[in-house]
Amino acid sequence: MLATVGDDGRIQLWPIEGGIHGKPKLVASLDDVVWGVRFDPSGSTIATASEDGTVRIWDAIEGAPARKPLIDRTGDFLSVAFSPDGRALVAGNGNGDIYGWSLPDGGALFEPIRDVHTSDIWKLVFDPTNRAFATSSSDGKSILFSYPSGKVIGPAVATGDEINGVAFSADGSILFGGGADGGLRLWNVARGELKARTPSGHDAAITDLELSSERNLLVTLGNDQLVRFWRLDSKVPLADEYRVTGHAAKGLALSADGQLLAAGDDSGNVEIWTLGSDQPAMLLSGHQQQVWALAFTPDSTRLISGDRNGEMRIWRTNDGGLERSIDADDTAIWSISIDPGGTRFATASESGLRLWNLKTYALEKEISQGAGHITRAAWSPDGSRLAIASTDARVRLWNVKADRIEREIPVNQDVVWSVAFSPDGKIIATASGDEVVTLWEVASGRKTASFTGHSGGATDVAFLADGLSLVAVDRRGKLHFWDVLTGRRLIEPWPAHHGASWRIVVHPDGQRFVTAGDDGYLKVWDDLSVARACEISRDAFDETRRKEYYGDRGSRPTCGPTAN
Repeated sequence: MLATVGDDGRIQLWPIEGGIHGKPKLVASLDDVVWGVRFDPSGSTIATASEDGTVRIWDAIEGAPARKPLIDRTGDFLSVAFSPDGRALVAGNGNGDIYGWSLPDGGALFEPIRDVHTSDIWKLVFDPTNRAFATSSSDGKSILFSYPSGKVIGPAVATGDEINGVAFSADGSILFGGGADGGLRLWNVARGELKARTPSGHDAAITDLELSSERNLLVTLGNDQLVRFWRLDSKVPLADEYRVTGHAAKGLALSADGQLLAAGDDSGNVEIWTLGSDQPAMLLSGHQQQVWALAFTPDSTRLISGDRNGEMRIWRTNDGGLERSIDADDTAIWSISIDPGGTRFATASESGLRLWNLKTYALEKEISQGAGHITRAAWSPDGSRLAIASTDARVRLWNVKADRIEREIPVNQDVVWSVAFSPDGKIIATASGDEVVTLWEVASGRKTASFTGHSGGATDVAFLADGLSLVAVDRRGKLHFWDVLTGRRLIEPWPAHHGASWRIVVHPDGQRFVTAGDDGYLKVWDDLSVARACEISRDAFDETRRKEYYGDRGSRPTCGPTAN
């Protein structure tokens, strides 16, 4: 049955088996506008909220006898909600007040809640686990309350945001809210923080939303007069996840063919996965300290690893066998990078930079670290330069052919954790402890752009293949996307990891990339790929909808025809 109310005061029930057919059954008719209606969990009774200041419960039958109102006051009531156990009813009015009653006796559940909202309460919803209820109001706020006490838990909307309409997830952990920008907000109830926001599904504010009884489908109504459906059970993961054996993932590497992914952890383990395969990781044990530095040889047959004790190991990737162990340093090795020509590699450690022969693994050269400790080193795409990041807040550009430092760039007053070249080699990006990612011209050392907001410090940075998209991670585990050309964020920071993320590596296809986090996870991101976008949208934007949108124009949409 479907219950409807309106400004004519009529409370009606509609049979909806197989669609709405025939005439509705009139439950009752009041002399004023009825604003809110809800079924109780059993479906046998309904509650109404009216402009005449009453909240009533009715039997869900035609011509239901009138019961004594739970309240009859001067003013209005706009919304009602039953608790999941059916033992309570709450109602909100135009002053922003909330009343509650225990059922079936109708006694007061708590003292009326006042001065939390400043105007109309249009929506009340209960957590399915019976622990809390939430509101949405014309004042733009959503508030969480404890059930059955009615005590305020806290706001369920980010500062400066505005929410219209709310609904709980099946386990009560997430509160969905309709945003003024036409997108959804996902509020983490336990943490009291915004978990995520979706792109706009409407061209105007969302005014209301509801979840299906199975809580796997959410429907929104917008001021653009559109109704949109959002699937909750068919997850489209933002990233593929891999779990390391230790507690925290540190080092990270991808093979040149893009098939193998390697990670080092805080327990000294090294693991190798085959991307796209269900096979378990190959575990390589032997390091006695955290492994922060990893690199595959160009032919992908060997993996070089370095740890915080300065030990370097060379592993065969086909069987995981240890080919060689080298005491490369007496301080931590933070990065290993293969030169683009594939003849040697560089190790960056606290004591300095070392160049090694990739065929013999013999030490060829040592480069002094300057005043600070080296944190990272990166080759230019043509192999002519090495960019060396340091704790003394500087980046040094070492000219390989001239065998000298050709330029020092004073980045800031804090640690430079990482440095990366653009695909054309003309720009370097630095990630610093002062929470800033900065772009610099290689030829002149001139600063060209600064990107702020990397909480706790920017820890790693990388260019994607287009040279215009920059990705960075920070010590809070957030993932940042930047447009190099405009200097603007592509999207709001994503919560990629719980805890710090220290490494990003870009896949050879130039679109995918991988992050490593102290939460123990590696995440393979494919969110700037056109093919991925087409795959995600295939069901929602099928050939029929394409024709409705594009018409009969000869030009082909980017995603092309959908498969039958």
